[in-house]
Amino acid sequence: MKKYFWLITLQAALLAGVLNVTSATAQVSGVSFSFSPAVEYILFEDNAALKPGYAFGGSLGLGFGQYIELHAAYALGESHRTDFSRLSSGDLLLQRRLDALENHSINMQRFGLTTKVNLSSTAVVPYLTAGTGVVRFTRSGLKASDSVFLTGGGGFMFSVANRYTLFAQATHTGYRYNPGSAFLRGTDLIVGGLDSNNFSQQLVSNWHFGAGLKVYLGGRTYESDDRSVLFLDEFNGGLRNLRWAFDAVYGQVFFNNENIGFPSPLSLTGLQFGADFGPFIGLRGFYWHGVDADGGLRFDNINAYGGELRATFFQTSVSPTLTLGGGYLNVHSNYRSGTLAQPKSQPFATTGAGIEVEFTEQVSFTGDIRAFILTQDGVDNQISPSKLELSPMFTLGVSYRIGQFRYRERRQAPSRREPVRTSRRFDDGQTEAQQQLLVMREAALSAEVARAMAQGDTLTARTLQLQLDQVRESSLRLAGAPAHQTVRTPDNRMISLPVLEEGEVYIRFGPPAPVAAAPAPAPPTDPAIRELERRIEQLTREQTQPRDPEQRVTPLPTPPPAEATPAATPREQALERRIAELELRLTQAAAPSDTSDVTRRIPTLQPLPDEEAAVRPGELQGVAVHLGLANPFQATFGVRGDYGSLFGDRVELIPEFIIGLGGSTRMYNINAITLIPLSRLPYINISPFSPYAGFGIGLKAFSNPPANASGIQFVWSAHFGATTDLGPGQLFIEYTSQNLFSYNNLAAGYRFRF
Repeated sequence: MKKYFWLITLQAALLAGVLNVTSATAQVSGVSFSFSPAVEYILFEDNAALKPGYAFGGSLGLGFGQYIELHAAYALGESHRTDFSRLSSGDLLLQRRLDALENHSINMQRFGLTTKVNLSSTAVVPYLTAGTGVVRFTRSGLKASDSVFLTGGGGFMFSVANRYTLFAQATHTGYRYNPGSAFLRGTDLIVGGLDSNNFSQQLVSNWHFGAGLKVYLGGRTYESDDRSVLFLDEFNGGLRNLRWAFDAVYGQVFFNNENIGFPSPLSLTGLQFGADFGPFIGLRGFYWHGVDADGGLRFDNINAYGGELRATFFQTSVSPTLTLGGGYLNVHSNYRSGTLAQPKSQPFATTGAGIEVEFTEQVSFTGDIRAFILTQDGVDNQISPSKLELSPMFTLGVSYRIGQFRYRERRQAPSRREPVRTSRRFDDGQTEAQQQLLVMREAALSAEVARAMAQGDTLTARTLQLQLDQVRESSLRLAGAPAHQTVRTPDNRMISLPVLEEGEVYIRFGPPAPVAAAPAPAPPTDPAIRELERRIEQLTREQTQPRDPEQRVTPLPTPPPAEATPAATPREQALERRIAELELRLTQAAAPSDTSDVTRRIPTLQPLPDEEAAVRPGELQGVAVHLGLANPFQATFGVRGDYGSLFGDRVELIPEFIIGLGGSTRMYNINAITLIPLSRLPYINISPFSPYAGFGIGLKAFSNPPANASGIQFVWSAHFGATTDLGPGQLFIEYTSQNLFSYNNLAAGYRFRF
């Protein structure tokens, strides 16, 4: 069967080489989904006590553009045969007993997460892959043996057709386990004249050679349409959108099981180095070194190194994050943990969530809670087989990024025919509507100022000019530029205005032209219009003539219309409005007054009030802090972020971090909460407070777990509270119940809005 495997792989590669001449790329753009069935041949190392064999499986992938992919992989190998003769022993008699052991059939399952980095975007794509997960060995009638594994390698993808690729890869996988406790029961040891002490933990590293077909279930090909360029700009920028990152990290791991051999807490500090591929996805390689748990600066003889994928959810100043990674915990021979069991070097995996707070465009602060996953050594299959040990890990860090910072900027999709030469300012539908209204008002006021100057009405012109200046300042302020700055746009630019049902819009670009007298109007032809204009001229002359304070204005008799018309034209309506304004001004000027001044009221155009800039969905809108009391009896301090509301302000999304002190333990809790405002409570008036309710999920960890509590656990929560406006923010009181009243917290806090 082995020769058929290599024959199929070679034929697939040759077929891809023939067909790729008609395909431009082996990937799709944007966020994509993929399914990859595969087969692999495993060369087990000698101390694995297994013969080489095949495994079948596949993976579901999530692609972030063309370069970064995250895969959830599964492989199943059935009927692998044990081979204890391959175990090496310095004792000749022991080796003979091992050779005499009966071989058994073993099932292997491997499931985990891998990250793939594509090194090009052509028809033949070389790539690197790395990941971590759990490998499980099971013999019929025995308990399963679980171990953490690390894997890394590379391969090639070959484009076959649109959304279909073939791939071939080689990976190296390492894990730690005890083949005796995994494959043998007590009777097997007795028959062979052996006992559990004849077997020990083995660090196993095997080669895996695989091939398969990859089918893209989502994403866009380059030929789809121009909208895919939006995702290309975010994820497929290559080195143009690559930012190097340096992180300084300090953390502690709280081990729940003393049998694992490590002290609790285990303090680690170190550096992380990597790169961000666009605004959402980054890769980090890390080196952590053990330090004195008592707070000293002395380094312990233990270190950890590995890598992780870091995902950021929003392009905001404060954003939740997700981390997935793994590495190798290296214990030096002279390390002393202070426990009865001496710890051993082994692979580990990490997964968790956190928050990132941007301080400047280059510097940000991070806080994470992780599940630190190790393998607890197996001794005997019936008593203590190998199994996983989960421990909470808390880290704080400072990150410094180098390169073009595009993390908080939202960009416009570039044209595929012409590159963008200038970056676009904040693009939001509500902001565009405000800008359009301001442009219309500016154009209308400019026309009114010119008309008033042409008619010699300087007072009206000055009033309108003040309003015009306010509108221009509002427009510049909305565009994000100072009043003296000229906002330039690309050369091929255009402006869109809504169609007016009536009226005129005048738009002028460039430096203002000197105001000159308007040309003499053409003689009107309509008798009604000529009569209206004559009345305007007569009223204007009366206004400019000196008056006696006792003089009253006699309204002009309205002459009969020259001919009946069914409806007034827009021009006639405008002239009627001008006559009404002039008559009002004449009446006010002639009215007696107790003072020597005469107040002249001029109808004005009020500028639009400055509206708050629209907040982009998912952007941080506020931060809340709260203090409370919880059980087990502790004082709690919490921080929340407000990321806006959904469904018409009916649901609020809030991440939360809480720390609890007291009761001989420390509590750490990270939650994702959904709050729903309530209109009122039946038969209860709590004015001025407004009630709300909500629910959430999260992780809760204790440094010294109290009774009936785990070191780290998932929690679900119900929230009931009330809030009221106070100053620039909101005051709130809230009761929280987690895991059906297993944990309770009563807190009061204040919400600061940005």
